[in-house]
Amino acid sequence: AIWDAINAIRKEHDHAYPRWPPHITLLYPCIPEANFEQCAAALWKDLRGVKPFTVRLSSFGFFDNNYIWLDPQDEDGELTKVFDALVSTLPMCKTKKEFRPHMTVGQFLKPDLQSMIQKFSNSWQPETFQ
Repeated sequence: AIWDAINAIRKEHDHAYPRWPPHITLLYPCIPEANFEQCAAALWKDLRGVKPFTVRLSSFGFFDNNYIWLDPQDEDGELTKVFDALVSTLPMCKTKKEFRPHMTVGQFLKPDLQSMIQKFSNSWQPETFQ
């Protein structure tokens, strides 16, 4: 049900909707495709000890590049721990930007950002998942 609600927004507003399913972005793409298998093996080794944790999607935000996103929150900082493990394994992926996990729901014209966030917030029912 949660993915249906997210995809209802994405289908109309996210140009990446046909390409991939809803997901939480922790790192930006930084690995050449030729290195996927090697990096996947290293990530598997370094992340296999991560226990399931609960994430809550209850509010929206936006980036200056006109993207609106859902703000994933967790109780114990587990997303930050996963991020730290990712950049420890893949240091070339660390950027100077502040760590901001997010789930993109669409791209909008700058003048519409606040009104669209308000529209989504008015109808959004907070959701949790593991």
